Amino acid sequence: MRTDRTEHRKANGGYGQEALELADLARFRQAAYRLFSTMLLYPEEERLKTVVAVAGELADQADFLAAFSFFIQWRELLDVLQGLSGVNTAAIQEECVQIFMVNPDYAPCLPYESAYAEEGSNPGWTAVELEREYAAAGLALASSLREAPDHAAVELEFVSFLCKQEACAWEARQVEKGIDALKRQSAFLEEHLSRWFPVFARRVAEKDSGKIYAAVTKAAQGFITHDRDLLKALVEGFGPEGGALP
Repeated sequence: MRTDRTEHRKANGGYGQEALELADLARFRQAAYRLFSTMLLYPEEERLKTVVAVAGELADQADFLAAFSFFIQWRELLDVLQGLSGVNTAAIQEECVQIFMVNPDYAPCLPYESAYAEEGSNPGWTAVELEREYAAAGLALASSLREAPDHAAVELEFVSFLCKQEACAWEARQVEKGIDALKRQSAFLEEHLSRWFPVFARRVAEKDSGKIYAAVTKAAQGFITHDRDLLKALVEGFGPEGGALP
């Protein structure tokens, strides 16, 4: 399979058309991760307006995803998000606080990797590790965000950033940079989101009576699982000629 693929690239002038198709996929994935990230931040009114608009745009492009395993959850999420335009912002904010921050009836579903990954280990190591990872990519947390490095929204936004880097590389036909971005995404999902997000999503589903955040985390979990497998396949498909991470 790998030999046939390489010969196909040579016969068609290299990676040109394939790079453009990968760029489209990366742009979609960039938008999806950003949508998940935005919905896991505190739901300010302007933020919700943006979510509703983006969900409508993505819904118009959803048909090509019908064959993917996460499609049903994705479609349900977009329907929920488009429906937010008719929901009182204060009600969504209260739901957010009840689920993720404070609840007198049960422990909140903390949206932090350290709450799931640091049991029995040194506290704080997750945040330090993530800050180093972000810095290696040329990023630093904005002071206005007021969230820790291991917040779910921050980690999802970082993957969105890596998808953007990948898309730019394919659009510029910079194949090695594109492969490098794929490898970085794959490693980050394996080392972080894939390890703790499933438990987090399950807890949210158990506690979310309003179903907004259950839909968000369920769709995000399905997407992360599918994306992890997709990235592995893409990286393996390029083979040894793709090089290695620096």
